[in-house]
Amino acid sequence: MSEGGAVGGTPLSPHRLEAFSDGVMAVIITIMALSLQVPSSAT
Repeated sequence: MSEGGAVGGTPLSPHRLEAFSDGVMAVIITIMALSLQVPSSAT
């Protein structure tokens, strides 16, 4: 079914771990950007 990965009992490869951490960072940055508020008066 799956070749490698944590499900099969073998550790994750460095490339998969890097891709996972990049995805987590992208989600965090997106949430932070969505929580920004526009100032009410622009000068």
